[in-house]
Amino acid sequence: MLNRFSISQLARLLGFATLVIMALMVLGIVYFFIDVEAGRAVLLRDAPEIAGSSVLSSGTIRSMLIVGLASVAVQIYLLWQAHILFGLYARRSFLSRDSAHTIRNLGLGLLFLPVVRFVQEPIWSILMTMNREDISLSIGISSDGIGYLIGGVLMLLIGLAMVEATQAAEENRGFV
Repeated sequence: MLNRFSISQLARLLGFATLVIMALMVLGIVYFFIDVEAGRAVLLRDAPEIAGSSVLSSGTIRSMLIVGLASVAVQIYLLWQAHILFGLYARRSFLSRDSAHTIRNLGLGLLFLPVVRFVQEPIWSILMTMNREDISLSIGISSDGIGYLIGGVLMLLIGLAMVEATQAAEENRGFV
């Protein structure tokens, strides 16, 4: 099936898909702020430990959604970087300095995402227990976060190696 599409065509399609996903994410966030109960349902799905906390106020839910915006912002940044990379590939700019910098940026974003989520979880636990006598603080590390860190380091190293390779290629062109 990939033989039917050129890399440029596939990159254009994937670039468009990233724009659609980003738009859907933004629309979803706006919807969750308007319909707090839908936001509550998403929070309950993503954090089942708060299932017994149906007494959370709309303000608490909105506060939790605001804290969650940091994670969403990093995800949108990653999608934007992917969109840029797909645009470069669509223009057949595979081994360029711009591609190298974009891959490096993807690596940095992947490194930053688990850090944001690691900070987000304790803030959520404080918000969920703020109206109780005993405020609790929970800290967690997930295997997803470790995977993002490993992927981020790999992307960062690949991007940095490509930056050096493109610089060396430009210097070699200057000698010829």
